[in-house]
Amino acid sequence: LQTIVVREADSMAIVVAMAGKHRVMTASAKMFFHDVGHQTEAGVRIPRHKIKRIGSELDVWLGAYVKIISGNSKLSIRDVVRLIEKERKISAREALRFGLVHEIIK
Repeated sequence: LQTIVVREADSMAIVVAMAGKHRVMTASAKMFFHDVGHQTEAGVRIPRHKIKRIGSELDVWLGAYVKIISGNSKLSIRDVVRLIEKERKISAREALRFGLVHEIIK
């Protein structure tokens, strides 16, 4: 399976891109790392017990996300967490250097 990042891979799209045995990225493409979150309609009240549950579920998602990326790249778990905490957008060259992709195409 080959995966190709053309314009931008954000969030879970990075995980999809990591599924490729051979991963390529166009020279102008970017990857955007950001923290996981929960989105709701404005004005909707969420009880405290549900917020705690949502927080626990998000921690599980974040853990899986970080392990998938670090397990398929040159990045350590701490490196991935830093990218997420900084809400960092990286270039194709950085993605290649970090081992997120194998090749840059035009």
